[in-house]
Amino acid sequence: MVIIYKKGSNFQLSLTDSNAAKLGLKPQAEYELVKLSDDVFALVEKRVSQRTEELDKRIFSLLKRKKLSERVEGKFEKLLNSAELKRFKELIRQGKIIPFKLSAKYKRAVYKTPEEIKGVEKKERKQELPYTEGKEAKGITEPVGEELTPIVAPRIDQTKQFEKHSYAIIRDEALAKELSSRLSSDIKRREVLGIKTFDGEYYIIKRELYEKYSPVILKYIQDNSPISADRIASDLRIDKKLVKIVCEFLREEGEIVERRRELYEYVK
Repeated sequence: MVIIYKKGSNFQLSLTDSNAAKLGLKPQAEYELVKLSDDVFALVEKRVSQRTEELDKRIFSLLKRKKLSERVEGKFEKLLNSAELKRFKELIRQGKIIPFKLSAKYKRAVYKTPEEIKGVEKKERKQELPYTEGKEAKGITEPVGEELTPIVAPRIDQTKQFEKHSYAIIRDEALAKELSSRLSSDIKRREVLGIKTFDGEYYIIKRELYEKYSPVILKYIQDNSPISADRIASDLRIDKKLVKIVCEFLREEGEIVERRRELYEYVK
C-alpha cells in the first residue's frame, strides 16, 4: 500500500502497490503532496529509516508465512516482539494491514493486506470463486434437526440444486464459471459466498443460509472440539455438504482449524 498525504491535513490517499507501480511510485512508500505553484504539485517521498524497513520486512514476511488461523486478531500479536508490535500497530493505522472480517458477526478479525482483500495477491489464502455474491437469498425455513436433502454431483443438476437448496459443492470449473457469469449482476449485493478449495472444489452458499447455520455449527464445534464433519452432520441432522461448506468459511475466518481432513477444532 502506498500513502499520499498533505502535511497539516487529515486527508490521505491510499493506493495499492500494483496501481502505484503504474504511476512509477515505490511499493510500501509514503509521499507528501507539496504545492510548488498554483498549478504545479510535487510528490516528495518520505524517508523511512533502515530500522523501520527491517521491521516492515519481518512483519510482512511473518504475515505471509502464517496460516489464516494464526493471523487472527489477538493471536498474531503474540508472535511479535515489542518493537515489531509497535510498528505493527502503525501499519494498521496507515491502512497497510487491515483487520478483516467476512461479516460483522465475527468476534475476531483476520489480518490481511489490502491486496489480499481486493483479490490482487492471493498467495496465502485459497482462491475465491469469481463470484462472492449473487441473487438475493430466498427464505430458508429448515430448522436445525431437520435433515436437508443432499446435493448430487452430476454437472447437469448442480445449478438447479444450488437454486433449490441455496448451497452446493461444484467440481466442474466450467460450470462454476457459468454460474458466476449468471450471478454477476448481483455480485455486489453480498448474498452468495464462494470459495475454491485446495482440492479444486467450489463451495458456494447463500449468505442468509450461512449466517443461519454458522453460529450453530461453530458453537457445536466449540463444545465438542475436536469433532468430525460426519459427527456434526449426524448429531445436528444437517447435510454433510452444508457442514463442510460452513466449516470451510469458519476456517477461512480463523474461528476453527482443520487438524486433518474433515476434523475440526475450535480456535481458543
